[in-house]
Amino acid sequence: RAAYLEYRHCAGVITVSHHSRDRLKQLGLPQDNIHVIPCGVDVPSLPDRPGSSPVIRCLAVGRMVPKKAPILVLDAFRRALEVCGNLRLDYVGGGELMPAVKQYIQAFGLQNQVTLHGGQPWSFVEQRLKEADVFLQHSITCPDTGDEEGLPVGILEAMSHALPVVSTDHAGISEAVQHGVTGRLVAPGDTQAMARQIVELDRDAELRRTLGEAARRRVIAQFSWEQESRALRSLLGLE
Repeated sequence: RAAYLEYRHCAGVITVSHHSRDRLKQLGLPQDNIHVIPCGVDVPSLPDRPGSSPVIRCLAVGRMVPKKAPILVLDAFRRALEVCGNLRLDYVGGGELMPAVKQYIQAFGLQNQVTLHGGQPWSFVEQRLKEADVFLQHSITCPDTGDEEGLPVGILEAMSHALPVVSTDHAGISEAVQHGVTGRLVAPGDTQAMARQIVELDRDAELRRTLGEAARRRVIAQFSWEQESRALRSLLGLE
């Protein structure tokens, strides 16, 4: 049930992360027939970000489903907000957990600090990425189905926009987000630890910049569309 891309031909199966590869090996697929090729993302040319602002904008993008744990994202954000009142959160995405998310926001009085945008086209997401300061994602393994991430494209897109990522050490996420280098990772379910990382990034603009720039360099080196295309062409014998 790991998230992976199947490409069936004589070369075997392509998966997006080493974590997913290991899952496939556990299912009995021969190791030599499994190829790890992460999904690539377009790397934008970055305009200068707006000057310093007292408001620090957090961004979460993803379907509101159990493995994305939107309530845990909100819980971490709420805990950080208790320390840093200048935080704001834009959440882009819809799904089955939207009613629970709205209920949480109402219960804790977060209507002025959290904006729910629902599902939106890429142009809208891209603009939010340009305006954000920190990207948040709290992925977990769904307790009911075992569904989990592969290597989330949303995280790679945020990194390509030079955003520091605060996420969980779940599935293949640590293959992109290096704790202390390109972002911060916490244990799945630990919203207190996630809140502490958000607070630290809120208070340190230089840290946000350093992690974000390192994140962008990592995407260029390993997770760009050019890298994916080159790896696919090589596997298919087209280079």
